[in-house]
Amino acid sequence: MPIKNICYFHFTAIFSPVKLEQMSELFIDGPFASMSIFFGIILISIGILFKVKPPESINSIYGFRTPSSMKDQAHWDYAHQYSAKLSIYLGLACMAASSLGRFLQLSEITETFVGVGWLILISIILIYRTEKALKKRFDP
Repeated sequence: MPIKNICYFHFTAIFSPVKLEQMSELFIDGPFASMSIFFGIILISIGILFKVKPPESINSIYGFRTPSSMKDQAHWDYAHQYSAKLSIYLGLACMAASSLGRFLQLSEITETFVGVGWLILISIILIYRTEKALKKRFDP
């Protein structure tokens, strides 16, 4: 096959519109499982990154940035130490929950909404627990 045809094939395969009935083939076991696995990988990666190379100083670009974590350097360091460990645990829980998609027996769109709700809940838990730990440690 000439190079021109190979390039055309790759271009059309990547950028061709996907039909709605083909969308289910893109998911591993459905939208909930896909989102849970993907978000779990992201949380674990962030947790490892914060453990290995936490932000050294308070900044507005990289890190766990909330008003209480940015009060001073001690708050900043503790917030990253705590949220790193919690991110890894929540990422593992998120990936473990991905198998629930098989048992939900919901339509694809409903499963998508349940998945988004799950991801929002995990994010809220991460922020809430880290803020609570900061308050317990520094404001007894």
